[in-house]
Amino acid sequence: MLAAIAQPQHPWIESNLHSAIYNLADENIRYLYNNWVPGLAKEQDRDRVIRGRLAIESHLAEKFSVVLETGSDLQKKQLLAALTEFPLRRGDIYNLDADLSKPAPLIYSRIGNDIEQIVFFGTSAERFARALAPLLESTDRDTRKLAQEAALLVREAPFPAVNKLAGDRGASIQTITQRLDSSPDAAEVAKAYHPPAPKGAARAAVTAAQRRELKLDRPYFNAHIEPILHAKGKDGYACADCHATHTLFNATWSTMGNVIDLAHPEDSLVLRKPISSSETEGVVGAVKLAHGGGQRWTKDSAEYQTILKWIEGAKQQ
Repeated sequence: MLAAIAQPQHPWIESNLHSAIYNLADENIRYLYNNWVPGLAKEQDRDRVIRGRLAIESHLAEKFSVVLETGSDLQKKQLLAALTEFPLRRGDIYNLDADLSKPAPLIYSRIGNDIEQIVFFGTSAERFARALAPLLESTDRDTRKLAQEAALLVREAPFPAVNKLAGDRGASIQTITQRLDSSPDAAEVAKAYHPPAPKGAARAAVTAAQRRELKLDRPYFNAHIEPILHAKGKDGYACADCHATHTLFNATWSTMGNVIDLAHPEDSLVLRKPISSSETEGVVGAVKLAHGGGQRWTKDSAEYQTILKWIEGAKQQ
């Protein structure tokens, strides 16, 4: 495929090549690292899965880097376009009035439950960054723009266990960061490149032990909260349906502590998520909270108010 994009192709073939390259590099890592890997019982198995995925990334990063370092101008542009302009990731793909022949806005759409764009970790990110950095200063405007958007492949990603095993992010990534931050025409990319500070970062972290000690009324949960979580919405799905395989929150009593903030009840994810839309789901650098299942209810709804009262201390009579 990489050899094929070095030559002019029929538009249909070019599109298929782009899609194939993108699909090889894109993985649903948020579900992989946040749900499936933690579900493995043994630490050695969790490490093995992570290392397996990192090995694939290393292989891809090396092949892509060789093209960016030694390929023709056409091949470089085709590869960068394949990695950054996948049609189904366009933020306006569901807008019937959008002109899809024009450049896409720097917003990405989810594909199914895949909300994370391509990203390389550790030494793979460093290898790709080393090949990409010179293209950020290309005299060709199109090449420079594509390289700026491809820089998002080496952005910081919040997966501590993966970052630990992946190796250090080196000097080439620092170069990428500096060039994005100092280039006026890369301002939008730079904004997405830097992850936003988490909401309430100054607050003390809630430990697992504290979560287990939450003083919430179990009978009230059984009588009033659980039915809300199992009630089907207009789309035919309930919270419990979509979250059944999630590690953080699966709509059961045992995981409620992970999505509740007793000190600041209305900051609880179990309240904030269902009133959020899926508008910014998967948007790199998004500040606005998103909910993959879309908005389920509003702040003045019976569901919201019932859950809020429970977090504030309501008990079953």
